[in-house]
Amino acid sequence: MSHMSHISMEASGCLAQGMALGVMAVDTFGREIRRDREANLSSVEKLAFRLREARRDQRAALDRAAQAEQALAAVMAENAVLKSTLRREQALTAGLREVLGV
Repeated sequence: MSHMSHISMEASGCLAQGMALGVMAVDTFGREIRRDREANLSSVEKLAFRLREARRDQRAALDRAAQAEQALAAVMAENAVLKSTLRREQALTAGLREVLGV
């Protein structure tokens, strides 16, 4: 490998390392800003924020409950059809046994 290739690889490594450090610095800075913003919130603002989150979670839970109720209704309807079909099959089987004398 030539001397220029070594230099190029070393420069690429340094550049990648520098970029990674830059990304980490931006992430750290963003976390610090969020932490400072949260620290500056009054207790009322914190409660209001928690209330909004709780209401959002409640809406999601209600949506899931409604979906579960719909699924239950569909299963119950299918169960009713299957029970009806079973009763008809049992009646037909009893009639067949009567005809066969079994």
